[in-house]
Amino acid sequence: VMKSILILIWISCPYLTSASTTMHSLQHFPDSKTITLTVPDKKLSVVIDYSDGCKISTLNVNSKNTLSSSGVYTGFRTRGGTFSSIKAKEIEVTETANRIKLSNIIYGDSSIGVTETWIFSINGNKILWDIEREYSTLAKLEETAFPQWNFANLDTWKGGIMDNGGMVWCK
Repeated sequence: VMKSILILIWISCPYLTSASTTMHSLQHFPDSKTITLTVPDKKLSVVIDYSDGCKISTLNVNSKNTLSSSGVYTGFRTRGGTFSSIKAKEIEVTETANRIKLSNIIYGDSSIGVTETWIFSINGNKILWDIEREYSTLAKLEETAFPQWNFANLDTWKGGIMDNGGMVWCK
């Protein structure tokens, strides 16, 4: 069973010129197993840490990290336990000029396992995050983190619940 979600991280900046929208930064540091994505105006950046599992460890908005030390990760809970991307091992990284793909994000137990692929790209002043999740079998999930955002302070954001059950956060 395959599920996919697209997450858009975007900070509005009306002052970008068309020339600056192509000057993004995607840096991969294989030794520390981290990846940094930065939009052209440098008002938004994300650090992905896959050194011990897989999570977004930093979300800088206007040069200030908005995440707690738990960061952002994916996972699920069943009657048998709680499982997350923080426990994944042997993550594979593929990079191109404006896209990075983390695959082989595997977690779960013998009753249900998950294999995920995270794809990040930069489009103008937006960082796009596409999550592909495949379950090994059908199972009843008690809770799902698709993904789980852990902010340092909820006062950083203004937010609301949409009619479709989704959420909106604004800076």
